[in-house]
Amino acid sequence: MTQSRDGSCCPIEKIDDCGLCNGNSIVDSMGNCCDGVLDSGGNCCQGTVDDCGVCKGDGTFCGLATSLIFVGAAGSFNALNTNATLRENVAEIMSGRVSSYLGTENINITFSSTDERVETTVWIEPPVPLELVESENTLLSRLLPLMEVPVPVGEASFRLSSVGPIRREGHCGNDVCEVDEPQNGCDQDCPLTAVNLCEENETSCSGHGTCAAFTGDCVCYAGYTGAACNDCGPDFERLLTGFCGRDYNSISSDPLPSTQETGETNAVIDEPEDGSTVGSSKPYKANSIAVIGGALGGVTFVGGVVLWKGVLKVLWKGSQVLPRVI
Repeated sequence: MTQSRDGSCCPIEKIDDCGLCNGNSIVDSMGNCCDGVLDSGGNCCQGTVDDCGVCKGDGTFCGLATSLIFVGAAGSFNALNTNATLRENVAEIMSGRVSSYLGTENINITFSSTDERVETTVWIEPPVPLELVESENTLLSRLLPLMEVPVPVGEASFRLSSVGPIRREGHCGNDVCEVDEPQNGCDQDCPLTAVNLCEENETSCSGHGTCAAFTGDCVCYAGYTGAACNDCGPDFERLLTGFCGRDYNSISSDPLPSTQETGETNAVIDEPEDGSTVGSSKPYKANSIAVIGGALGGVTFVGGVVLWKGVLKVLWKGSQVLPRVI
């Protein structure tokens, strides 16, 4: 068993990241509890996070990347390797074809060739056309003509052989923290995830708080305080278990009316309709009286004596309590 965020006992395996018992919360970059999901910036999102890692986004903020592999007709690669002008034409023509088929001009293509194939890396800059985001099949279907009909380039020709995995990549500098930008060091878009001071400082908050990755500070659970949440807070005390529990003696409360100057207080109790009383004027030692307190069916129990409606006057005399029913 361990102590949960609200101070209650809970099996340790049922404590979530936020310290809640039987909870399903996570901790955001500022150390706050989140019952939603985290976006790429480490912020709590009360909704869905798109493929770009943007809260409630439509998937168009970040770039879309893939690789295309072309194979050439006989003699195409020999011509490509010996003719610099042809290589330039291949890059220009294929870029134009791919851009045309995908329906966007925001595209960058890099080429590399071997004796057997031409490898290209295609990166579509944001905003990516929504139809390409909604389904990978749309992108593949638009590239299908390149597989069926070779692209003539001078004395050579090339045909699309395969399409690599489609992936999303952040566009650093657009003020939106997107997928892979925290890992790639785009601090200007992702300031909250630029560093994780909790990991750098190995901050654990003593198991009684959550650590804000952005600041490295602990956000302590109820009853705990201090930089590492290892001290008991106000109105809490260290228990034998090592946890901090409520210190009821330190809480300002006075069950008796404030008449300590006269040493006298009155309490209203029940009295039978015939005016009779039940009680005793016999003095009792204070340390021998157990005040049960409480009401049941209009009957008040004090020290095991049933008292009806009336006034019980208690005179405090040193260690003695002198109850009288008047």
